[in-house]
Amino acid sequence: MKGSKIIFIFISEEGFGHVVRMCSILNEFSKLINRKIDLHIFTGAHVDLLEQRLKIPAKIHILNSGLLLRKNANCSLDERSTLYNLHNWYKQLSIWENNIFRSYHKCDLIISDSVPQAGSLSKHYKCKSINISHFTWDWMYNDIYKNLRSKNLEINGVKNIITKMMKLYDNYDAFIFPPLIPKRNIDLLRSRSRKFNECYFILSDSFIESYYSDSSITVIDANLPRLLLMNNGTSSLTESINKIIYDWEDDYNINLIISPVKLEQKALSNIAKCNTIYQLQSISEAHSALAHSDYFLARCGYNTFTESIFSKSKAILVSEESNPEIESNLDYASEKGLKIID
Repeated sequence: MKGSKIIFIFISEEGFGHVVRMCSILNEFSKLINRKIDLHIFTGAHVDLLEQRLKIPAKIHILNSGLLLRKNANCSLDERSTLYNLHNWYKQLSIWENNIFRSYHKCDLIISDSVPQAGSLSKHYKCKSINISHFTWDWMYNDIYKNLRSKNLEINGVKNIITKMMKLYDNYDAFIFPPLIPKRNIDLLRSRSRKFNECYFILSDSFIESYYSDSSITVIDANLPRLLLMNNGTSSLTESINKIIYDWEDDYNINLIISPVKLEQKALSNIAKCNTIYQLQSISEAHSALAHSDYFLARCGYNTFTESIFSKSKAILVSEESNPEIESNLDYASEKGLKIID
């Protein structure tokens, strides 16, 4: 696109939240910017969701940032595997950079949510770089490392890699955070003398649309209360949701609404027998159901937590063992009097 400004967008692969938030930001900006923008989005996961949500023309490139939280069988955070993954991330950094340098000779602005190494590209392209996210990975990994070390467990080389990650984040010209950023993350930002500003809450387009919509899922008995079970991008509640479904009975006198989740045969069989279980087919449908449910149960991810603040339904938020982000969200949630399941 000749004469256009080239913008690179880098999106973390962990869960749905980073993709959903960036789509909301870009869709809002699309109302303000002119057509002379050549937008390139780099991510390694949830491309189908990105294509579904994005309302602005963009070229999407499959490029994995290399960072991912590892989970145990019970969906708690596997601290050791998560930190071991850092070694692989660090080994691939130069390959990741060269893939971009070889293919693209110009960039006018870099925006990231939240890929540590993307900020360092600004030196090569001589442009500004902005990180927009609800936490930074250097804080997350440093907290996980400290927690593991307190158990007298340590992985060689991890501390040095985290320090190098901090230096990569230092390359960003500015940081923008919505409210409720983890307090220890703020401490890290200040200790590194990083410039950061707070914006307002960033809500997904589908949540906002459903909030003002009168449409809701059709149920047999509309007088019964509605309980929405929400899974998320990390699929942390898959096992729990399956268990709830195959133990469910119509005698509970509650309409059970299920967000998209991988279901076992036993759960599917009980859905066929019950008249009070309703399956949703998309995340957008789940957001619509959230706006019209009496209660919802979900892992306390950042997007879910912020939506619970604005939702009319009562939240029941689930913790995730050893995950610093979830622990921070739950601290804020308890301050607001929301129900929490450990």
